[in-house]
Amino acid sequence: TVNKEYNGEVTFYNSTMWLPDLYAVKFVPQTINPSAEYNKTDRQAQITVTEDCNAAVVFAAYNSEGILESLSVRENTKLKKGSQNIKPEENFNDNVFRVEVFVWDSLENMKPEI
Repeated sequence: TVNKEYNGEVTFYNSTMWLPDLYAVKFVPQTINPSAEYNKTDRQAQITVTEDCNAAVVFAAYNSEGILESLSVRENTKLKKGSQNIKPEENFNDNVFRVEVFVWDSLENMKPEI
C-alpha cells in the first residue's frame, strides 16, 4: 500500500546492455472501500475503514422473518485504516438466517462510519 503519490524512472536492460528507453512509473494510493461483512464460519466480521477511528460495532442477527434474535455491541472499538477482523461477544447467537454488521461513530451519535 502506498499512501502518497510517487514519480520515478525505471531503466530496462538485458544481459548485454542497457536499453535506451526510459519509462515513467507512477504509484498511486490504493483505493479503500469501506465495508463490514460477517463470516459465520469464523464467527467474526471483516471491517474495512478509510482512516483510523474509534467506533461502535454492532452485530445484529435476524431470523428468516426479519425479526431481531440476537445483538452484540462492541463500543469504543479501535479500527485502523484498512481491514481487520472483529468478533462479537461470546454469547452472540449467529445461528440465524442473516447477520448484519453496523459500524457507527458512537451509540450516542449513531453516525455511520460505513
